[in-house]
Amino acid sequence: MKPFLRQQLERFPVRLQELDFFLSQPDVVKDMERFRELTREHAEVSTINGVYQRFLQRERDLAQAREMMDDPEMADMAKEEIAGLDTELPQLEGELQGLLLPKDPDDVRNVFLEIRAGTGATSRRCSRATCCACTRAMPSARAGAARS
Repeated sequence: MKPFLRQQLERFPVRLQELDFFLSQPDVVKDMERFRELTREHAEVSTINGVYQRFLQRERDLAQAREMMDDPEMADMAKEEIAGLDTELPQLEGELQGLLLPKDPDDVRNVFLEIRAGTGATSRRCSRATCCACTRAMPSARAGAARS
């Protein structure tokens, strides 16, 4: 993992403690707008921190498995564990990079989609059921897909 990315991720446990402290204050609970903002941030930070803690645990597991390679009786088990961890760590790193992408402020808003009958050639027409099926099948833009 790149040092800059690790440095960014190490801030999240501290921020999570700060948010826990703020959310325990009675004056924050009285201000519903501030409370809502803090709970949303807490949810985001908790998710990122959880994945990062899992990543750190897998790194420790990998170091222990490499140490077990010195023991001839444990070498086979260590090889299996190293193989599994070597595939899992890059996946977790990719997930963390995706979680650190800037969020679109409109992601929290609801969307109203109105589907009307169209005019034109029959190839341009589609039924409401087709449009609804297409919108449900669209992947989330949050996963790093290009946004329009």
